[in-house]
Amino acid sequence: MKKIVLPLVAVAAVAGIAPKFVATQVNTSLNGFVAHINNMPGYKASLSNLETTWFTTTADIKVSLELPNYGQPMDEQAKQALEAFTVNIDFDATHGPVLFGQHSGLGWSGWTATVNGDKLREHAQWQEGTPIYQLTSILGLAGTHRFADQMPQVTIDGDNKSSLNFSGYEGAGTYNGKALIYAGQAESVTAQEPLLDMKASSLSFDIDMQSSIQDALEQGLYDSVSKLNVADFVLTTGENSETTTVKNAYLSAVTNVDETLSVGGIAMSYGVEKLSTGSFSGEDMALDMEFNNLSGEVLRAWQKFAEEMNKVDPQHLPVKMQEFGQQHLLTLLKEQPQINITSLRATLPQGKVDSNIYTSLVGIDALPDNLQDIGFWASHALMNGKIAGDKAAIEFVAAEMIKQQMLADPQAREMTPEQLEQISQMALQQTQGMLGMLTEQGMVIATETNYESVLKFENSQLTVNGKVIPLPIPGA
Repeated sequence: MKKIVLPLVAVAAVAGIAPKFVATQVNTSLNGFVAHINNMPGYKASLSNLETTWFTTTADIKVSLELPNYGQPMDEQAKQALEAFTVNIDFDATHGPVLFGQHSGLGWSGWTATVNGDKLREHAQWQEGTPIYQLTSILGLAGTHRFADQMPQVTIDGDNKSSLNFSGYEGAGTYNGKALIYAGQAESVTAQEPLLDMKASSLSFDIDMQSSIQDALEQGLYDSVSKLNVADFVLTTGENSETTTVKNAYLSAVTNVDETLSVGGIAMSYGVEKLSTGSFSGEDMALDMEFNNLSGEVLRAWQKFAEEMNKVDPQHLPVKMQEFGQQHLLTLLKEQPQINITSLRATLPQGKVDSNIYTSLVGIDALPDNLQDIGFWASHALMNGKIAGDKAAIEFVAAEMIKQQMLADPQAREMTPEQLEQISQMALQQTQGMLGMLTEQGMVIATETNYESVLKFENSQLTVNGKVIPLPIPGA
């Protein structure tokens, strides 16, 4: 019997004492959260009405903007503006290992952060008794957080027959202290005004962050993959109901850092699967960029400096920024940072265009006495790239750019369709003439179907298609 009773007593004792330890951890986390917000430039947070029992914790958190006053007292208008952007959060937690109430189940803790948004009801409408935003999390016995957040359907009716409708939002994810995975989605956002109608459908956001939240905040760089996507977007404007449609618009980012945390990188992509507006249409239109060999030491120093900026007199901020740059610029440059456009592309009815450019600063072990010494920077700069595409596509893009410059004249608004067609023909003729001249000079290589220019910069010297281009740079 003792072999059965003693373990049961031990389990009961742990279950009884554990909530108190959990309560202490919850309080510590709350104070840490508020302290972190206060270290962020431009924000201020406070914790009030903190009440802790053996099994529950409740508190009120207030987060607001903090504007610099430049030594002057804040006027009433500024105070009202700050109040409008103030967020009041109701915090409610349950302590485990046995959870009761809305967090019922097994787990070390369950908590909910609620923004009721009552003041917003003066301008927006949503279901009564429902908060404008709510985040709920359960910390399981194995140490993994399971969390979910949501917003309700919201409608805003403005003046002059304007309106905004938001379908609501739902997201969910997990966090185990080493990695955070999250996905959220909204069905639609629509807006109407006189001469304007907009609808965005199937909005989504995903992130896979392989780092603890604390390390991410302290280091500034970590391993992660994230993507923001809008499946369909339609915008109709003007008396003639000119329509722009976009299919699968996205912004994606990949960040990485090496094992020693010495260098990291960021890769970003902006693009659309399809776009159509007026007479223009295209597919697979994208800009892909990379920022490589970023100094981890400098990024961490910047994170710390950003927290301290909140305490610096705004009048002294430019000097502090300059001091930071002087102190860390060499460390940043020694890692040979790169800024690359790996692809600037589009597929048009006229053909394809795809270009790239890779740049870096190398071999810098000391800074010049004069940071504005162009010759110094040129001697350490490397660049190579290519501009290429189908003839018809490049001529179309270049002609459209010239055409838009011509149409910038206010008198162009009064042009007839025939005159606009003449403008298009003039722009195309100028484009073909310019490309023909560049081809004769060797700046562009032309075949029956393609144009191409290969660019290179090294040893302070620029070459285009192997031809040296004189530059007003010392040492070039």
